[in-house]
Amino acid sequence: MTTTHDPVLLHRILNGEEAVWCDNVLTPGVEGCEETTRVALEAALKDLEERLGQDMSRWRWGDLHATTFPHNPFSQVGLLKRFFDRSMVTGGDPFTVNPSPYKLAQPFGAYWVPSYRHIVDLADLNNSRFMHTTGQSGHFLSKHYDDLLPLWRDVQYVPMYWDKAQVSANSEGTLRLEPK
Repeated sequence: MTTTHDPVLLHRILNGEEAVWCDNVLTPGVEGCEETTRVALEAALKDLEERLGQDMSRWRWGDLHATTFPHNPFSQVGLLKRFFDRSMVTGGDPFTVNPSPYKLAQPFGAYWVPSYRHIVDLADLNNSRFMHTTGQSGHFLSKHYDDLLPLWRDVQYVPMYWDKAQVSANSEGTLRLEPK
């Protein structure tokens, strides 16, 4: 018997090798895989039609699948949540290169994503790139609170400068912290 983590389980079920997975034990009869998959497909199509309309050519995974970036602690405050949280349509699933898995209890909301990506060019550190999900500031009034979200969604990167001259040439300003 295989487990649900076996990557070929569905293939084996559909070929009748794992028929035990297909029976609905809550019904008196014994259902085969063909019947169970037909019922599941019909239920899924009905659900998607209710959510996305009858025209399948217009169905997009991203119309249902979104990642929410909550703000802690203000996501816990109903009236403030809408000002602080950010949400972004995302592709992916648990098995894609850019994973964006969902929970079976909430099949369309992504519950984790790669939040930081970094490409280091060891031959030329100034050619290194990075990406962070939301932005470089945790302050929601900053223009950098969520400015990286579209780039993150599109799997783009921004330069990561290493030498002082390039850092100075590309900086917005200097923040100096001095003790009192």
